[in-house]
Amino acid sequence: MSVTASYSGATDGAYRASPVSSAHEVEIAGGPAVALTFVPAAPTVAVGDPVTLLVTGEDAFGTDLGDLTADVSFSIGGVPFVNGSVLPAGTHTITATLTSNPAVTADAVVTVVAAGPAAIPDTGIDAAGPMLAAVVLLALGGVLIGIRVRRAARPATR
Repeated sequence: MSVTASYSGATDGAYRASPVSSAHEVEIAGGPAVALTFVPAAPTVAVGDPVTLLVTGEDAFGTDLGDLTADVSFSIGGVPFVNGSVLPAGTHTITATLTSNPAVTADAVVTVVAAGPAAIPDTGIDAAGPMLAAVVLLALGGVLIGIRVRRAARPATR
């Protein structure tokens, strides 16, 4: 941010009769964090994938303090949770607590879902031909069994 100010005086302490205009670069630093936010607020991960959380913060004036993940501790029901760990399937409420001020906390509901079925790889072979042959052989087998059962059911002639 750039600020332009007028003042009567010089940086060396000498007085000047007329105001002098000067531009100075000023960096406005945020105050201490008073609010934490999970990004995203309700993450969803697959079973076996690490749960990696990002926490941002704001000061009392709403100034974005950026990534505060390194400045918080995580827990689930009071039990410490290590960011990047794996959780079982289900819904888990994870609390982030600002280490410099334990009164500043935020919760995120993390959903861990079972992975879907693995996709069947495409082998490039057309299965229609072998399937047709299998159906024909099955039908032919049924016909042959029917013929044999009929012959067995006829009375024997001598």
